[in-house]
Amino acid sequence: MLVIATALARLPRPFTAAEARIAPNTSRRVVIPLPEHLDRLGTTRRQDNTGSRTFI
Repeated sequence: MLVIATALARLPRPFTAAEARIAPNTSRRVVIPLPEHLDRLGTTRRQDNTGSRTFI
């Protein structure tokens, strides 16, 4: 999980789910729960209907 979090931290802002999946070279099934969890914690926020997220 730390590898994925580090990869997400290096993404441009805002980032998409596709970018989040490609960065750590893993599957969407593995990556998507982390940004969703970060949204709940208030660390990231969905920007619009495209699913782009940005760190707060």
